[in-house]
Amino acid sequence: MLVLDTDTVGDVADKIAYHTVGRWVSPRDAAMVVSVNGRALPSDATVTEAGITPMQAVTVGWAR
Repeated sequence: MLVLDTDTVGDVADKIAYHTVGRWVSPRDAAMVVSVNGRALPSDATVTEAGITPMQAVTVGWAR
């Protein structure tokens, strides 16, 4: 999935959710959290500010 270095972490979550939520995962009334190596990233940080590097795997889940 293509994300830009200027996308926010929230944008990344939305781009990933587009391909899964409602198709493979039931929608929920909760925010999504993007994590890298078990560390949750602030949703308002850009990809660059969050330190996400090219080809790095991220995990997206529902906030608890």
